[in-house]
Amino acid sequence: MQWFEINLNVPDALKESVVNRLFELGAEGVSEAEGNTDGTIRAFFEEKHRGQVDSELKVFLESVAEIFPELPRVKTTILPVETSDWADRYKQFYTPQKLTRLFFLKPAWDTGVEVPDGMLPIVMEPGQAFGTGLHASTRLCMRMLERSIDTHPTLSTLRLVDVGTGTGILAIVATKLGVKQVIAIDNDPVAVTTARENFAKNDCAGIEASEAPLSTLPGPFDIIVSNILLETHKEMVADYRRLLAPGGQLLLSGLLTHQKAELLECFKPHGFVLDGTESQQEWMAISFTRRDADITGN
Repeated sequence: MQWFEINLNVPDALKESVVNRLFELGAEGVSEAEGNTDGTIRAFFEEKHRGQVDSELKVFLESVAEIFPELPRVKTTILPVETSDWADRYKQFYTPQKLTRLFFLKPAWDTGVEVPDGMLPIVMEPGQAFGTGLHASTRLCMRMLERSIDTHPTLSTLRLVDVGTGTGILAIVATKLGVKQVIAIDNDPVAVTTARENFAKNDCAGIEASEAPLSTLPGPFDIIVSNILLETHKEMVADYRRLLAPGGQLLLSGLLTHQKAELLECFKPHGFVLDGTESQQEWMAISFTRRDADITGN
């Protein structure tokens, strides 16, 4: 898989909106160096998206310049990323840190870092799948998953599927919280390979990882967790409904806060009742419960 990197010099006042737009355009990773003083943000994309990303990013940055003429223009530089060295470059920005109240990120290569007392380590190697756990949508989903699992009295029988697992971080969270039956799926074989490697690093070998489409999985599941984009959530709503046990929880992330109404309009007719939402910056995670009755009222 080939990647390219975009370096952007972004004024502080624009960082949040620029980072959000980079993820909307499909960035697999966005980073800012610790102690960064020059406003440089690095974003990584698959090479096959270069033309679209380049044109749409230019339109976005031109509109930003018109809205904020008093701020310096955002400068961009596009660089190829060789498969052999992109991971080493990314390590500069992937540092040990607290992810939630329970979990602490421990990069696989940083063997000397100490995990704070009372916290659970997640040992991660981003690999070519990216999906590092640093993005707001992942942290929101982790927090929501912590609360959801905490409400289940019998973890040994709880079944959970992580849809679009990426590096496997959400499946790892579920396993470390005591869930014994975890399935992780992703349509990217590189992601599945990376996830399996991370499962081994975290002593989570019991997780079943595959490229199986969601439509082929047998249910029911007590929890479905899915950190992907809005349009894909909408495409999968029927399978979410089919696979989720009555009373089960559906935890969705990868969503922008302004997309809430559109998501609810799509999911309500399928029998999903809103439990709650959690947001950070422009990002949102949302929790649903499946009604016992089916969508026809039977």
